[in-house]
Formats: sequence, structure tokens, C-alpha cells
Amino acid sequence: MELLLKNHAEPGERSVVESRIRNQHGLHPRLACEFVRCANRFQSKLTIKLAGRKFSARNVSDLLQANLAEGTSFTIVAEGPDAKLAAAALDTFLRHLAILEDPAGPEHRLRSFRRDDGLLD
Repeated sequence: MELLLKNHAEPGERSVVESRIRNQHGLHPRLACEFVRCANRFQSKLTIKLAGRKFSARNVSDLLQANLAEGTSFTIVAEGPDAKLAAAALDTFLRHLAILEDPAGPEHRLRSFRRDDGLLD
């Protein structure tokens, strides 16, 4: 089932989100393809900034060159008419990977995910 997202942002908007890779195997080729698929749903220019370098969020090769391993922190920059929505969607995509790909099972990872975000004591 495909989720259609409406564009509620102003033209020329800019959004910056600090994100982190939380899943054990990082952003490997299959997930990089899914990430690009998510990015391509938006009109905004989408960039990953890491260690002074910029990588296109719409290019699988760029994402793989970024070597986004578990624990890597980086910045998602979105510029365009749907920037806030795009940046939030990509960050949410990465957060959900941590839950879905944990070998201990989604319930175990969900508990630690909430703890990391301050949702649990």
C-alpha cells in the first residue's frame, strides 16, 4: 500500500534534520534503493551531509559512497516546496529500519528505540 503525502510547504523552503543510522547493518544496497525510492517521492533537493561532504539522497551510488554504517550521524538537508515533509519522511524511514531489521525482533528493538528517544525510562 502506497502512502500519498500532500505538499503543504512553501516554495523555497529549507529543512535540516540531524539523523543517525540505528540498524545493525547500516544503509546497505537494498536499503539504499528503498531510501532513494522514498526520496524520489518529493520535489525538494535532498542532500546528506557527512564529514564535510555532500551526497545526493536520490542516488544509490552516492549513498553507498557515504558509507552510512550503524551509529553514523549525519544531516539531511531538504530545499524546495516540500522540504519539511521530505526531510521528516527520510528521517522516519531510517528510524523504522532500526525496528524492522533488528535480529532480536521488532519488539526488542522498539523498546530500545523508545528508550533512545527518551520515550521510556
